[in-house]
Amino acid sequence: MKTERRMRSSMDSRVAAIRANKLVGTGSCSVVDECMSDEDIVSRLNQMGIQSDREAEQYALRSEVNHLEGMLNCESGEEDMTEIKCALRAVREALRSL
Repeated sequence: MKTERRMRSSMDSRVAAIRANKLVGTGSCSVVDECMSDEDIVSRLNQMGIQSDREAEQYALRSEVNHLEGMLNCESGEEDMTEIKCALRAVREALRSL
């Protein structure tokens, strides 16, 4: 428990902002949530020159938009892609509101 608290308090604020976002953060099943460690996120944000928490959230939301659009553009065999379309709409809306 103490180790977990220590890790949270030392977490980069940009990562904390992403992890707290309900659409791309912890438990969201987004690409960033499932495929990127905190260190991966920090490295990518630094490479891109992203310094603010807001820009970090925008980066994560844009990454999810790109992923969802890619899913819609590929042949999945599914005729009804309603779930993906709804997720894409929600992420785009969140990105516009930041």
